[in-house]
Amino acid sequence: MLGLIFLAIAIIPLSLFTEGGINLIPFILITYFFKENTPKRTIGYSLLSVLLFLTSYAQYDTLKMTIEMLMYNSDFLLITVIPFIMLYNGERGPNNKFNKYLFYVFYPIHLWTLAIIQFILK
Repeated sequence: MLGLIFLAIAIIPLSLFTEGGINLIPFILITYFFKENTPKRTIGYSLLSVLLFLTSYAQYDTLKMTIEMLMYNSDFLLITVIPFIMLYNGERGPNNKFNKYLFYVFYPIHLWTLAIIQFILK
C-alpha cells in the first residue's frame, strides 16, 4: 500500500516531463484495465474525452476565439483515436525496414508540415 501511495505521488511531477503529460495517465489506465473489453474501453475513452473537454472549455467573446482556445488545448480530441484502436487486431504488423523506419520519418515530417501550413496561414 505504501508503494502505491509513493507511486501516485511520484507520477504527478514525473508526468510533467512526458509528451502526453498528466492527461495521458488515465488513458493508459483505461487501456490497461479494459484491454480485453472493447466496449468498456471505448466508453472509458469517451468519458475521458468528455471530461477533458469540460475541464478545458471556456467560452470567449467570439466563436473564433473559443475554437482557437480549444485547438490550443486539444487533449479532448483523443476520442478521434477510438476507430484506429478498434481496428487493431492484436497481431504485430510486417517486420521489414520500410515499416521500421516509416514512423521515424512520418512523425517529424507531418509535424513540420502542419507547422509550415500554420505559418503560411497566419
